[in-house]
Amino acid sequence: MSSNADQTPGMDIQDVITAMCLWEAHLEIYDEAGTNPICQFRSDLGANQTREALAELAPACNALWHELNGWEKWDTLDWHFCPDFILEITMQDGELVAPKTLEPST
Repeated sequence: MSSNADQTPGMDIQDVITAMCLWEAHLEIYDEAGTNPICQFRSDLGANQTREALAELAPACNALWHELNGWEKWDTLDWHFCPDFILEITMQDGELVAPKTLEPST
């Protein structure tokens, strides 16, 4: 069975999984962090635009995870990294911007 994710340019299965983890992390903080840029973004543009923006940030999240942990591309992202990543997202000119680095919580 083939999935559309395998056919989408620029998205591999690890990025798709990371996008789902980012969405789940976003849902957990959404009600609690009203001043967080991701929550402001969703309030302004809605859930669909937020999902798309998180999908676009997934490769950056995946790459940062691997950079910080020295793992190979095929190693699976630790989903617990996603809330830390989400909380460090900034907004610039109405767009969400991925953090360049961060210190994961313990």
